[in-house]
Amino acid sequence: ASKDAGVRAQAYTELRTSGCELENLIDFLIWALANDESHLVRKAAAEWLGRLGPAARKAIPYLEQCQRPCDFSLDATLEQMNKEAECGHARTACTRALKKLR
Repeated sequence: ASKDAGVRAQAYTELRTSGCELENLIDFLIWALANDESHLVRKAAAEWLGRLGPAARKAIPYLEQCQRPCDFSLDATLEQMNKEAECGHARTACTRALKKLR
């Protein structure tokens, strides 16, 4: 519930020790991938889904959507360029996860 994306991303990374059932964990990670506005959180969710292997195959459509290009203007500010870089890292994580799940 934190407003800090770094805190949320760390929370997703630490879910493996939560004792949560795998199916619920996958659903939670898919929700984060599809709904969280932070590219940092999406990256963490994608990386975790990729680690789960075949059990996370139902995440494939969400990972495919995540790897779509980000839309930024050519005259971007420094803040926008940083967000674009974060988006690129998230896209890379989604692509890697897809390779592991297919």
